[in-house]
Amino acid sequence: TVHVRYRLIGATPGVQLEVRPWLAFRAHDAALSARQTHRYDVATDTAARCTVVRDGFPAALRLGATAERAVFVRDPADWHDVPYPLDRERGEPGDGAMHAPGCFQLALPPGQDVHVTASSEPWARIDALGPDA
Repeated sequence: TVHVRYRLIGATPGVQLEVRPWLAFRAHDAALSARQTHRYDVATDTAARCTVVRDGFPAALRLGATAERAVFVRDPADWHDVPYPLDRERGEPGDGAMHAPGCFQLALPPGQDVHVTASSEPWARIDALGPDA
């Protein structure tokens, strides 16, 4: 589970933030593929939460945002020929592909934290061990 915190500091008015998570589901020892060949499906769990699955992959990824006016907007996109320098240094193919299922649009008020969370855990566990736990 990872929680990414966003906070405006100083005398700054609030802003609208758009966060687009890019994903690459693969086993840790699997080879990279420079072109996106897998199908990803997204289930919207609430306005600000979704679950992403990839065909042929055993796990799901849950994505959520904690801002008051956060929404997840489906807008799938693929990014091909993404450089993976560490894989290349290891003598493996060094280009991969990523998929974005959409983006989170959220209000970021000054002095308040908002979080975007990604986890393979069930929502109940994510909620129990939230970003401030």
